[in-house]
Amino acid sequence: MQTGVPDFRIEASVNGAVARLAVFGDVDAVSAPELEARLSHALDTGCDEVVLDLSGLRFIDSSGLSVLVGVHKQLRDAGRELVIASPPPAARRIFDISGLDRVLTIL
Repeated sequence: MQTGVPDFRIEASVNGAVARLAVFGDVDAVSAPELEARLSHALDTGCDEVVLDLSGLRFIDSSGLSVLVGVHKQLRDAGRELVIASPPPAARRIFDISGLDRVLTIL
């Protein structure tokens, strides 16, 4: 799905109990609200697991990290799981430095 943010898009699909969202571009203060809205929609589907594929991610800032932490907490509290898949090296480094690699499930 093309969003109102240039060079940013999210492709979503649901397969049984798993919602998968693939992110392309930069997740920053401008695009983070769109990511949050799309993740919230995935939460509403009642899926047991939400997989966020970051293989197309170029950049993520603190507003994007905040969205991930918030969604992780919502899913955990509901007995469900957020899985971060295929983060590029720069994003993985941010997860490591921030300690989120010990909180989030990252594949």
